[in-house]
Amino acid sequence: MKVVHPGKPGQAVGCHTHRDDRKASRMNLHKNARLTPQGRHLMVRRIEEQGWKVADAAAAAGLSVRRTYHWLGRYRAGGERMLCDRSSAPARYRAPVPAERVAEIERLRRERMTGPRIARQLAMPRSTVGLVLRRLALGRLRSRSPADGDPLSAGAAR
Repeated sequence: MKVVHPGKPGQAVGCHTHRDDRKASRMNLHKNARLTPQGRHLMVRRIEEQGWKVADAAAAAGLSVRRTYHWLGRYRAGGERMLCDRSSAPARYRAPVPAERVAEIERLRRERMTGPRIARQLAMPRSTVGLVLRRLALGRLRSRSPADGDPLSAGAAR
């Protein structure tokens, strides 16, 4: 089976996307998707308006009863627009490490401190300090030597 691209370019069938201005903004329904937004809406209408039992509507749609209750709950919470596929990207990302903190991590690293020691001194998670050091290309302390003319190791040659 292939990925299905319903509707016109820039529009997913039954759903309004916020990316209408882009050519390739059609919604990709993956090959294992049982229902499109229209199929979900039909299933919910059968339950809500036509009085079908949830189990019967689930069987007609080829879904489990549990998944049918999932779509029914989303419909009851927000109407037809809630039957559209949603992005799996997080709603928000963690705040980045402040620039002052990054400068402090860099300063301590240039004094030849290890990542765990920097983390303890600044009361930060080791993983965060490690990410910042790798982003600054200062992740490997032992691979740097004064002979390379590396500014990080210049302090150790004193």
